[in-house]
This record gives sequence, C-alpha cells and structure tokens, in this order.
Amino acid sequence: MFSTQCNTKQNSKPSVKAQILGALGSITKCHVSVENSRLKRFDLLKHSQNILKNHRVCNCLKKRIDKNSDIGVFYNPLRSTAQFSNLQRCGSLWACPVCANQISQKRKQEVGQAVNAHRKNGGDVVMLTLTTPHQYHDVLDELLLQQSSARKRFWETTAVQNILKSWGSVGHITSLEITHGSNGWHPHYHILLFIRSGVDFSKQKAKLYQYWAAACVRSGLGKPNEKNGLDLRDGSHADKYITKWGLADEMTRSVVKVGKTKSHTPFDLLALAGDGCDKSKYLFMLYVAATRGKRQLMWSRGLKKRFGIDDLTDESIVNETEKVAEEVATLPPLVYYLLVRENKRPHYLTAIEFDVINHTNTAGALVNQLLQAEYDYIIAKKDGDKLTKSAMKANLAQKAADLRDEQIYKGLWS
Repeated sequence: MFSTQCNTKQNSKPSVKAQILGALGSITKCHVSVENSRLKRFDLLKHSQNILKNHRVCNCLKKRIDKNSDIGVFYNPLRSTAQFSNLQRCGSLWACPVCANQISQKRKQEVGQAVNAHRKNGGDVVMLTLTTPHQYHDVLDELLLQQSSARKRFWETTAVQNILKSWGSVGHITSLEITHGSNGWHPHYHILLFIRSGVDFSKQKAKLYQYWAAACVRSGLGKPNEKNGLDLRDGSHADKYITKWGLADEMTRSVVKVGKTKSHTPFDLLALAGDGCDKSKYLFMLYVAATRGKRQLMWSRGLKKRFGIDDLTDESIVNETEKVAEEVATLPPLVYYLLVRENKRPHYLTAIEFDVINHTNTAGALVNQLLQAEYDYIIAKKDGDKLTKSAMKANLAQKAADLRDEQIYKGLWS
C-alpha cells in the first residue's frame, strides 16, 4: 500500500505564492505523463456538475458511500489502470463523461464478445444505419420519440422480418447516437445484424429503404432520401465501428474537434459550454433532459443469453470493482477534498499507475505538495488576518488622534 505521506528535505522557503503554484501546477516533477483523455473526462465532469445543478451527476465522485471509511484507490494489473472506491457514482451515460467512458468500455467488450462468438460459429455481422430528415427547429425529445416509433414499426414490418429470416438473422444490437449541427439535432441508429455468412445483402437494400421510409412517414417524420436514409455495410465496417463504439470514441477524440459538416457531439457541446458558450450550455441541458431514462445500446430479445452475456445495468458497471483489482492506497477525506478542489484527481490516478509499474512514490509526493501548500496558505492567511486586525486598530487609533487634534484646534480640548 502506498503511503500518502513521504519525507522530503526542506530547502530555503520560496514565497507562499510560489509554493502554491508549484504544488498545484504541473505534476511533471513527479515524472508522470498524464493521459489527456482522463484529464478531459474530469474537466468535462466539472463542467457538467456546474451546469446540471439538480442532477445526480453533481454527487458523482464527490461524496462517500460509507462516511466512516476513507476513500480507497484500487489498481487493476490486467488493464494497468487505477480508480477510486467508496465514492458515489451517478452512472449517467448521457451526463457524466467519467461514467460514460467506463460504461462504454464495458459495453464495447460485450459487443465484441457477441461478435466474436457469432463468427466463431460461422456467422457474419453487418452494420445497418438508419437516419431521418431533421431541421434546425426540431425538438430533440419529440424527435427521439418519433424515431423510436419508426424503428419499432420497421422491425414489426412482416416483409422486413422475412428478409432478416432469409439472411439467417439471430438478432441485432442497436446503438443510439446524437449529434448537433447546422441542421439541428441529428439522432440516428447504428445497428449490428447477426446473420449467416455469405449473404448478398446489397440486393435487399432498396427494399429495406422503402420499408424504413414508410415507417418514418407513419411516425410523423419526413421521408428520408434513399442516399442517406438507410445504409448497409459489410463486416469490416462493423469491426471498425466496434473499436470506437459510441461514447467511447468521444472520450478519445479531441473534445473541440469539428467535423466536415461542423457537427458536434454532446460532449463537444459540454466542452464549449465550459469555455463560456451559453448556446452550447443550453443545448447540452436540452440533450440531458431529452435522453433521461433512455438506453444507448439495445439488444434484441434473447441475444445476450445466446452468447452468455450478463444483463448489467449502467449503475452496476460503474460501481463494480474488478475482482483482480487490489487496493494500493487510501485517502483521508481532507486529501481527497484537495484533489477535487485543485482538479488533481486525474493526475493522482496516473501517478498511482506510474508508481505501481516503476516502484516509485510520485502519488505520495503529489499529496505532500498539496498538503504543504494548503498548510502554508492557512498560515499565510492567519498572518494576513493578524496584520489586517493590527492595521485596523492602528487606523482607528489614528482617526481618534486626528479627531482629538481637530477638537483641540477648535478649542474644545484643553
């Protein structure tokens, strides 16, 4: 277990300001290369907590589960990653970048497990993409309801069921993705179809489009054009998509990257909101409200059981501590509070990962720096308060003397 304290040789003291800046600045002195993706996730979490005042994300990774116990730090040797324990987690895939990353990584493993098992049994996987027309003035929650209705109508169409049956389909996995661009909100579906191998699915593409277009119209949506409304891709595209499944891709890409069509992911909007964009802040709030209670991944009935995959909720995933993970450190509430206040949680976790591999104590050094800076700040503040009180007394005494002199001058004092 790593100690949160370490003995360091004290040199001549720099100024309090220099100590605070040194302790709370870059952790390069600890020889740790901080992961940009983790920094972005925690920065985005802070922005989300500032925006969504009454959302459960506000308590995520802030409040302890057991108030009588310290915060634990666990290390997974298989993935070489560290994480905190005994902290409340919101489990919100839509509002929390930290939970979203953990959930998406687990979901990606589940999807990969299903795809590999199906192919091992001689099957194939193709990717179906469904989109609908959308305008700038469209309301997201209404658009999602209409699209959900269209998707249900599409699967229930007898002709569609017959086509899938002829392909030897055993099920499908649907992913809901949402972006925002010049034409407003753009929710769309990416669907993995588990079929038999050797199917020439391109022959049925036109028919499937007609059924999808009809389902859209019946659900109150406009008719999608044939070029963009429905797309079918072979297994290589499915593999490419799985490697960057859903929100996991957003965690590894630049949060301010703008695509060729100038569209933004929800976490792009959150990053822009953190930079002071009120429009992006409003859009992100609408997005979180519209997706409340919705699932990003939807498996057809019986498909998880077919491939021996447990049906886990998002909340259970984020609260799960890997069986192979070991507790390597504990943090008192005060230390964790400083890590939160100074935005050093990602630095600390990266330092733990570095220490386990290299048998160093950079995490302990970081904690010592934070504690020393806080101590020096408190002492400096107390000294400043004393000086302020002395100055106030001297000022009052000077005013009294000035008043006395004025009164003497006016002959009121002898």
